[in-house]
Amino acid sequence: YVLNGHDSYALLSEVLARATALVPAIDNAYLSINLTGKDMAHPDLVPDLLCHKEYSSRLVLELTEWEDVLSIAGIRDKIAAIRDAGFRVALDDFGAMHSSVRVLREIRFDSIKLDMHLVRSNHPLDERIVRAVIDYCKGEGVCVTAEGVEEPWLLYRARALGADFVQGFFVDRCVDRPAPREMMLN
Repeated sequence: YVLNGHDSYALLSEVLARATALVPAIDNAYLSINLTGKDMAHPDLVPDLLCHKEYSSRLVLELTEWEDVLSIAGIRDKIAAIRDAGFRVALDDFGAMHSSVRVLREIRFDSIKLDMHLVRSNHPLDERIVRAVIDYCKGEGVCVTAEGVEEPWLLYRARALGADFVQGFFVDRCVDRPAPREMMLN
């Protein structure tokens, strides 16, 4: 769920409450919720998360990079508090939009998800960048997911590059389900 700005916080709070009811029924799985930096910095986020602390190991908050997250006041401290409460925080779509090595250096993440354009690129420079990012992450104990794996060669490439996980239609296709909001809230 990508939530944009302060108007989305009521929806996020509702999704958290309903999603935690689903977590016990999903064996060995976790639930990821995408948040913008503004959503992540919302003053009620940590208190609301603490109400669901028993599910902290099964919920991952994915920070999207549709804005310059480092310019958001208090974002580093907020992410640290979320991680201190036992929740995992991932950086989504690394290599797209506002992501940079500076974000990786200044904010501690549990995992990053490499943007599909980097994963799919055949340009030698992109491959060196991906290898360097994966090497850095492995040194810091950060898991790496290669996004956009939709064909066998991309799975082999992600493995060769050293990604820990993959995401994409090759490993799991979308299924005919209700819209995400209805699926989570009904």
